[in-house]
Amino acid sequence: MKIFYTYIWLDEDGIPYYVGKSFHGKTGDRAFREAAPPRERILVMECPSEEIALEYEKLLISCYGRKDISTGSLKNRTPGGNHPWNKGKKTSQKVWNKGTKGVMPVPWNKGTKGLQVGWANGKKFSAEHCKNIHLGKLGLTPWNKGKKASAQALINQSKAQMGKIPWNKGLSAKTDLRVAKYARKRKTLL
Repeated sequence: MKIFYTYIWLDEDGIPYYVGKSFHGKTGDRAFREAAPPRERILVMECPSEEIALEYEKLLISCYGRKDISTGSLKNRTPGGNHPWNKGKKTSQKVWNKGTKGVMPVPWNKGTKGLQVGWANGKKFSAEHCKNIHLGKLGLTPWNKGKKASAQALINQSKAQMGKIPWNKGLSAKTDLRVAKYARKRKTLL
């Protein structure tokens, strides 16, 4: 007969940061990506059945709150009570859907219109801000400085360009403003 437990992991300050349910005294969760704390920072409560352990896990998570939804200190990513042991995938899915009445959770971007864009798109930076960006990059070495492409890399680059027509083919400084601008820029650099 399995003995079920509900456990709480505490950080160095004694603040709970994870609640889980287990059996036979195992207080580790494979879904959780951190190593378990030392035994002295694990609180364990024995439960007479799996259902009671699941309910107690849900209660503790709701009491302490979850970090991912900004309600508390726990790193749990679910409301708890949704991972019964020795049940098939379909049963586990039914238990998960039972709490949400078979409806998937609302996506994070529900109600937003159009494509999501970066925070800086369309913004004009002040001259001072641009100067600060420039000063912040001074002294940084480009990742490819001093590195030479291998012969195979050069061959691959050449093959990739075969059949592509250059943007300035057939254009001269007299017929196209872009070519004229580029020519002027090159003259000043030389």
